[in-house]
Amino acid sequence: MTRSFSESNPVHSARAGGLRMIKHLGRVAALAGLVASLWLVWRDNPAAVLGALRAASAGLVVAALAHVLPMLANACDWRSLIRGANRPRVLDMLHLVWVRESVNSLLPVARIGGEVVSFRMLRRWGVRPSTAVASIIADMQLTVISQLLFTWSASAFCSRMRIRTRCASPGSSRGASSCSRRFSSYSRSCSTPVRSSA
Repeated sequence: MTRSFSESNPVHSARAGGLRMIKHLGRVAALAGLVASLWLVWRDNPAAVLGALRAASAGLVVAALAHVLPMLANACDWRSLIRGANRPRVLDMLHLVWVRESVNSLLPVARIGGEVVSFRMLRRWGVRPSTAVASIIADMQLTVISQLLFTWSASAFCSRMRIRTRCASPGSSRGASSCSRRFSSYSRSCSTPVRSSA
């Protein structure tokens, strides 16, 4: 009587057993996380937590839906870095971004566990290891650059609004004129291109 391939190949059998163990460990970890969340809510006054959720009402749903838009843009950008026949769909990449952010935000993994999970998911979808690693690194770098640009532009906008607020505040004409000169010099410095020292 012939045996199956998994029974005749010990390496394949050990790998299948390891995958089943990882699947069971994942379920146990998910159940433990749910129990820990319920315990934290019960410890920190459940009435207060439910009251905060009730006070947020539809605003909480709107905030969650608004966060889907940057996640969708991130998924489309990340997908453009992957070429070949095994390129995932947009919905799959959106699910991947969602899982990565959830792992990095909810688990104590120093914000790198989401990238490890992303690599495993891309490999499961048939993406080559080199392509998966390169796309993850490029996506991380582009995310950092976009956050820096957003922070710089927001800081410049807040500084300009603070100067305008000082100019609009009641005071002497001398203070208003000096504030106006300061604002014009600030505007010229922002619009003047930076010259290299070479």
